[in-house]
This record gives sequence, structure tokens and C-alpha cells, in this order.
Amino acid sequence: MTPLLVNIAAVCSLLAMPLVLTSVASAPAASDSSVMDLLMPGVSPKQEDTYLCTAVKLDKNRYIRAFNPQHQSGHAHHIILTACKEPGSATEKVWSCGEMLTKSEGATGGKTYKQAPQCASDTRIIYAYAMDAPALQLPDGVTFGVGPGFDLPWLVVQVHYKKASDFVKNPSLKDNSGVKMTYQTTPSPKLGGVHISLTDGVIPAHSVTHMETSCSYDGQTTLHPFAFRTHTHSHGRVVSGYRVRDGHWSLIGSANPQMPQMFYPVNGSGVIRPGDMLAAKCVMENTGDKDVSIGATQKDEMCNFYMMYWIRADDVGKDGSRMCYTSGELWDLAPSSVMAASATVPGTERVFREMNREMDRMDRMMNQMLLNGERAASGIDMPGFEDEANEFYADQPEDFIEF
Repeated sequence: MTPLLVNIAAVCSLLAMPLVLTSVASAPAASDSSVMDLLMPGVSPKQEDTYLCTAVKLDKNRYIRAFNPQHQSGHAHHIILTACKEPGSATEKVWSCGEMLTKSEGATGGKTYKQAPQCASDTRIIYAYAMDAPALQLPDGVTFGVGPGFDLPWLVVQVHYKKASDFVKNPSLKDNSGVKMTYQTTPSPKLGGVHISLTDGVIPAHSVTHMETSCSYDGQTTLHPFAFRTHTHSHGRVVSGYRVRDGHWSLIGSANPQMPQMFYPVNGSGVIRPGDMLAAKCVMENTGDKDVSIGATQKDEMCNFYMMYWIRADDVGKDGSRMCYTSGELWDLAPSSVMAASATVPGTERVFREMNREMDRMDRMMNQMLLNGERAASGIDMPGFEDEANEFYADQPEDFIEF
């Protein structure tokens, strides 16, 4: 297996700089530029896979145009910023919160903090960080509108503490991870949003598994994607997102989730219209002896594809559901070129074939060929049988062995 070669100097140079999706010249005047921090107030988690949330209530509308993650190396596995109508807890300064139903005590934050969700109602993800991703500056004229005028008066930041050993060894150690936001008070002509596609499922031991999801876009306005982000744990190899219209698949973005999990510019300038399908896939490789399930802890997995987009400010509230969590039957209709591209690590020629899908397909075709052979032996005319057999064998890899 050929190792993946990475230019470390180039990566380090990239991480030292923010991802700029806009030009500085078009930014609002300095007089309408302020900074707001939403940070953990010196927490000290004592268990692995602790999820903690803290919140701030906004008394007026703010238009966020840049996000700068604040973290101490090795402590925050990921940071998620959400806007809410009501926070998960309005009485606790810090509470234990999981991004999904927890499966173990370690994922609940223990008994130190009260357990509650990120938001009690109307959860809107607006930013996410992981894997040393840099700061993010939005495109010209695009902001995330939050505050009472948007019926989203609360901002909640969630920090996932994958490990707690440093805090256990040093009880006086405190963490202040979170997000620094640059905002303006002047409304912008375009408002940002985030759509997330995610899956459930199991990755069998010693397998390559393709976890897929697809949904119809049910909004009433056009989405203009401008950035995407992927998220898995250690088993993820490729995560891809597509727009599907009239049977044509257009790539939104594809990335190796083991690289910095930043928001990358989308592929091309295509838009999402009502009725379009959104499809996402995570290619997972499990070389271990145990099955791995989707879950909240570092021993589990996640399959997430984030699409950041903008809509016209006049169309606020018309962008429909912002989450896709259904099975991906649409992928059964995907062209072979899309199947191959979505299983290839970007920038390499390394392809992760899903053995389960390949074997199921082979079994179906072999069974049909055997049935056709029996019919031919019985004297039933079977036009095209020889062509079908040739097509089957021609479609197999060079190292395919017939048993």
C-alpha cells in the first residue's frame, strides 16, 4: 500500500493563516467591527469524551463575519458553535452536553456538570472546528445573523474533550477553549447557513465501508454553497458531498478527514435549488478486530459533511431543513465515475473499494448468469447472455480471481 505523502512545511504554513473567503478591501468600516469571545470559563474535565457547553444571551442583533477558534493544543477535539432560541440550560454556567445520545458515562461529563442538550429548541449550527483548522473569514457581503430579531438570542459553544489525563494529573489546570467572533451591527445583503449530512451505522471489523446519506432539499429559495467541511474520527478516509439534479451528480467538495478539518472552498459555483438532492458519503476503513459504531466517544465514529451557504437576506427562513439523516438509497443510482471519485483520497490515486457492495453486486450478477445459463441449457433462447458475461468479467479489477 503506497503511503500518503504530505508536504509538512506547506501544511504548517497553511495552518498559520486564516482561511479567507473574501477580500479585505470589501470589509465594513472599522467603526462597525467588534470582537466577541465565547469561551469555556476555566473548566477542568476529569473524564475522557466529556462534552461541555456554555452560552451567552444577545440583547441585539449581530452579524458574524469571521470565526477564530481558541484552543489549547491537545485539549479540544472539536468545537461547535450553535445559535439557539433557548439554550440547553438557562441556569448552569457550564453544562454537560453531547452532540448525540451518549452511550457511556464517560461521554456525559460525569457528575460534575448537569446533563442537557446544546439547545432546548431551534438549534442552528453556524461554525465547527477540529484537527487544528485555521480561522475562517466569510465571503464578501455574507454574515451569520443572530440575536432576538432572528429568534435566535442565544449562542452556545460546545467543546469535546477527547482526553482528560492532563486535567487529572494537574487538578489546577483549567481550559478556556471556544470561539472568537468578529461581527458587525449593520445588516448584510446575504445571510449564511450550514447544512449538515450525517449517518448512523456500523463499520465491520477488517472492512472498508461506505456510509451514505441523501435527502431532497425542501427549502423555498436558492442556496449558494461557498465552503464545506468534513468530520470523522480515525477510521475516515474520504468524505464527499454532491448535488444531484436530473440524474447529474455535481461535486460540492471532497476531503481527507485526517487532514485539518477546516472549511474549504467548494468545488465550482453551482447552486442548490428546491427539489435538488443532497448526497454525502464517508469512506471508512476498519483494520481492527472489533466492529465500530457511530457514536459520541473517541472509540466510536462519526460521518459528517457540512455545507456552508448563503441566501439573500430577504429570504431568511426559507432555506428549509438544515440536516440530512436518512439512508442513502440514491447512491445505488450513482454513476460509476462518481462511485470511484467518492472513494478516492483527494490528491492521490488511492481508492478504497467497499467490499460488501462489490461482493453483493457480484453475487447478484453471478446468480443471474447462472439462471440464464440454466435457461440456455434448457433450450430457451437467451439473446445477450454472452455479452452479459463479457461485461461482468471486463468490469472486474485485474487481480479478480474466478473460483
